[in-house]
Amino acid sequence: MNRNIKTCLYILIGLSGFLVSSILSSIILIINQTFISYVVQMVLSIFLTIFLIKLLVQKIHHLELFDLKICRFNNIFLWFLYAILLPILVIAFFIFIIPRHFQYSEVNTFQLFDKIGLAILCIGISTGITEELWFRGYIMRMVEKNIGKKLSIIITAVIFSILHIPNIKIEYNLFDIFLLVISGIIVGVMFALIVYKSNSVWPAAIVHISWNAITGGIINIGINESEVALFNYILEKDLNIITGGNIGLDASLPAMVGYIIVIIICKYNGVRQTSA
Repeated sequence: MNRNIKTCLYILIGLSGFLVSSILSSIILIINQTFISYVVQMVLSIFLTIFLIKLLVQKIHHLELFDLKICRFNNIFLWFLYAILLPILVIAFFIFIIPRHFQYSEVNTFQLFDKIGLAILCIGISTGITEELWFRGYIMRMVEKNIGKKLSIIITAVIFSILHIPNIKIEYNLFDIFLLVISGIIVGVMFALIVYKSNSVWPAAIVHISWNAITGGIINIGINESEVALFNYILEKDLNIITGGNIGLDASLPAMVGYIIVIIICKYNGVRQTSA
């Protein structure tokens, strides 16, 4: 089979698996949205993802999870440090350099518990692990086997970015879409290089989890208020290039600078690690 056709086929299989695991695990959230349902959604999404990838890898491709860099890794503390520092430093920039005002979601104890569960379990752990296993695990590694590392990193990053476009709201403009695509590609490259630097998908998942949980669930920084986040830090609308427009912190200039710094660290700081 032509390698380009095989590449497209791997991408299609990976995207299909990602969508199937995401949809099936999210059915419970349509029925109920409480802390317990968030736990169930997280467990289901991770289980379905690992089950489907393992099935594909072992039964169809005759490989092992290790071949997709789904394996143990070294320097756990270092990667957890990166995972915490990246969102904290970007948030600190806005708080100290662009002072505005905080808004706290007034909720009771049970609602607070649910919000924290949504932030950590669904937005953080579930999304971070499943997206990294499918995109930087299955798709990127299978595509690499056909067309090489560099192209696989770029193609996976572009697909990862474009797949987030359906999340935008109707009031978003072309500039918002541009920011989303550019920032999505940059962060996709960052996650890919973390995988190659650590020789494992899991450090990328850790960084992804931390970023999503902190900037998506705990504190929202942008020109629009988030109903999901515990805290909202509302910025002026005339700073779109800095604030990320309607997309928010993920597509902001400070965030993209942070992504690029991690990329530089992964590419030029030391030698690649070996898996444990």
